[in-house]
Amino acid sequence: MFEKSQLPPERFLLDNKTLDLIYYVSFIVLVVNALIISYVLLKKLSDKFQRIRRDEVKENVQEFLSDWIIRFEGSKEPKTLNALQEFPICNSLKKKIYQEVLYEEIFQFNQVLLGFEKQTLKDLYLLLSFDRLLTKKLKSRKWYVLVSSVNQLISIEDHNTSDISGLINHPNQQVRLSALKAKIAFSENPFPFLARLKYPLSEWEIFEVIKTIKLKDLKNFDDIHLLINHDEPSLQVLGINLARIFQLLYLKIDVKKLLDHADLKVRRSMIEFITECGNGDHVVYLKKIFEEQLEPQQKVILNYIQEYGCDEDIPFLEYVIKNYNPALKIWAIKVLYHMNQNSKIHFNYLLSSDSKDRRKITQHLIDNQW
Repeated sequence: MFEKSQLPPERFLLDNKTLDLIYYVSFIVLVVNALIISYVLLKKLSDKFQRIRRDEVKENVQEFLSDWIIRFEGSKEPKTLNALQEFPICNSLKKKIYQEVLYEEIFQFNQVLLGFEKQTLKDLYLLLSFDRLLTKKLKSRKWYVLVSSVNQLISIEDHNTSDISGLINHPNQQVRLSALKAKIAFSENPFPFLARLKYPLSEWEIFEVIKTIKLKDLKNFDDIHLLINHDEPSLQVLGINLARIFQLLYLKIDVKKLLDHADLKVRRSMIEFITECGNGDHVVYLKKIFEEQLEPQQKVILNYIQEYGCDEDIPFLEYVIKNYNPALKIWAIKVLYHMNQNSKIHFNYLLSSDSKDRRKITQHLIDNQW
């Protein structure tokens, strides 16, 4: 028998109801854990089965698409549902998984096809009413679905499926860019609708728009002034850069107004334009505004002087070499070397200059064969 002092304290004893509750809770936790583990395992098995099944369907669909293209190669026979029934896969195409995979594979195939083969694939796309499905997807509220759908629209060259003008001013940048590229791809004159944009363009968007226009091999630039004379600086940059890239030499624009523009990027684009597409008429004015520019614009001005400068501009270059930061000193020395024969003589004088700094920079440029 325990002595009284050896008996457990009453506060540590659990009554039967509490013990039963603990047992029930433990049992429920075990059951829930077992159910979760079972669900995860079944989900993994199901996903694996779906992947295997989808791969099988994908293989069948790819074989069908190849046969479809070969079937109509060199033939003017119309692509009809009766022609589709000649293929063993016809009945399977009623199944959802076959329709989903076929829809995806048409766009995958389309990326590597040209001419007749591409048109044959587009005829199948229209025959199966996939254009209606694409129209439905273009009304999605999910930005990534919209981007994917617009890219598919461009890929299949379907001009008539849906009006995507509303997406050009979408709040999401990637949706806007995709819609812009589609409108450019389907338009003979993209400048009027570009001029109606409500959002400014980022440098990335400007690059992508220019790339799309270059791929389109656009011929008509009559309305590019709508961009160059726009109130939005990013659209002005786009217009000026296009004018430079496509060598539009006879634009009726106010050059000095654009050179004095409040936006740095507009000024830089304009200086680059007159350097590549202009003449030497602006050397004096550019030297006058050189001081107030930032370094990127100053370098472009120096490039302009290299292209169109004369002996009268040598003192200006020497002033830059003497008074500006090392990066501009190097740039001005390069201009001095390349501008003309007389400026090259002044370049040689720098090797014996009183300034150790200028001698060092000049020798460095010679050593590195710039």
